[in-house]
Amino acid sequence: MWSLETLGILDPVQVQTKKEQEEAARQHFLENVTKDDRGHYSASLPWVNGEPERDLPTNRVVAEKRLMSTTKKLMDKEMYEVYDGIFRGWEEEGIIEAVQETSPPTGHYLPHHPVFKPESTTTPVRPVFDASCKGAGKPSLNDCLYKGPNLIELIPSVLHRFRQRRIGVISDIRKAF
Repeated sequence: MWSLETLGILDPVQVQTKKEQEEAARQHFLENVTKDDRGHYSASLPWVNGEPERDLPTNRVVAEKRLMSTTKKLMDKEMYEVYDGIFRGWEEEGIIEAVQETSPPTGHYLPHHPVFKPESTTTPVRPVFDASCKGAGKPSLNDCLYKGPNLIELIPSVLHRFRQRRIGVISDIRKAF
């Protein structure tokens, strides 16, 4: 747990490589970010090898098996309607959309499962997506995406700055995390 890599301390050769990767990801973002006529921003994902179709196989079978298991657990706990309501709400808000069936199945699916927090009045159940899900001998979505810089080393300075003044303000995007 307390290895040097976890703390963000790397060999100078690795640091330079990481800096180059971070700059490449930054450039990729700047080149691919767009804003539509409604004011919504969109950016393509930073693929490690630049080609998602080559690296990321379909995982529909695995995702369907997980969905069946999740559905059974939700039915047993009588929480299916609540969980389904979350996805229906996201669909109404335009956060998610239905995809067209293709034969043979294509695309990569994000399996999900519910996390229950009964003491919470706002979100007693919430979906958690698993981008680390792998098929047999195949990479996951997380394996194919650039992971970004290690921000763990910034936590102490953030906490220190938070304590410098009498009043601290924090915020979060509604239901984003």
